[in-house]
Amino acid sequence: MFMDFVRLWEDGGGDPDVARNALIVLRPDQLAVGLNALWNDPPQDYVWPHLIYAYAVENARVYEVFRRVIAEFLHGEKLGSPSEEAQQWLQTTTDLFYKDTPPLTPWSLDNHIRPNMGAIRRNAYYRMFGIDLNHAPAPDEAYVKSQEHNDAFVQSFERLLQEVWTGYRNRANATGTNPTDDSAIAFLCTKLRQMMAARRQGNNLAREEFFAVAMLSWFHLTVDFNSPIVVSANAASSSAHERLRLLGEKVGLPAHSKSEHFFELSQPASRLLLRIEAGEFDDSADAHLLYDESDPITYDVQDLITHWSLATGRDMKATSVTVPA
Repeated sequence: MFMDFVRLWEDGGGDPDVARNALIVLRPDQLAVGLNALWNDPPQDYVWPHLIYAYAVENARVYEVFRRVIAEFLHGEKLGSPSEEAQQWLQTTTDLFYKDTPPLTPWSLDNHIRPNMGAIRRNAYYRMFGIDLNHAPAPDEAYVKSQEHNDAFVQSFERLLQEVWTGYRNRANATGTNPTDDSAIAFLCTKLRQMMAARRQGNNLAREEFFAVAMLSWFHLTVDFNSPIVVSANAASSSAHERLRLLGEKVGLPAHSKSEHFFELSQPASRLLLRIEAGEFDDSADAHLLYDESDPITYDVQDLITHWSLATGRDMKATSVTVPA
């Protein structure tokens, strides 16, 4: 969400740092009003990021690292004294993301039945993608692994990336044997769409997705530039993953070693899955859009193939990839 606004501002010719600095100092009430408006009356043609975005960013351990950063600033001065802007960030972040959610809001998810927000997110990831985060949950984040989950999601998704890579590699091949299989690409896109649709019946998981992407995009924005809290913690650097790494070192909780790739794949994966869910590639006649550079989605998928391979250790460009069951 927040990263979307920065991108839209930049696409319109604005300075992205102006957008970042304006967003990061919002008060809790301003942010809450904005999120409520996004849920109740979103701008025309705007769709919030896919749940895969939150999953990828959370895999970098950004939530746990910032929990410790906040604790250090609130309990003492180990990280120094926060600036006025950093104190505003601390108030906004703790009010919205580290306390019981207020009733009568779209992100009021925790209750006596499921009291932990981390467990709620993990349950949603497991149901939609059939996988957990790559770091173990805290003792209070144990969650129910629903029998109804998309256990074939990763296998189908990685097969799709392989098929699209084959198409991209052969996109200019007009004379030799061309192994590109548009029917397989369309079949896999349809299969993924149907899996996700099965989990979304009756608008299921919509609120969980909305809150997860809102929260994780807030933390992504925070490390996307030298924000006030990053500067106050003396963790300024030139990239999101380096800032998170420095923050993790200062609070004794290492960020994931592949956090760079999780950040980089998060937005391309979101844009791809949103278009798959919209049914844009169900027809084999449209499969070429994913690899022949006639649509910007080609470049998203190429970035995704690269960073998914590096994040998982499974090379999507190889001719044969062992995919976990």
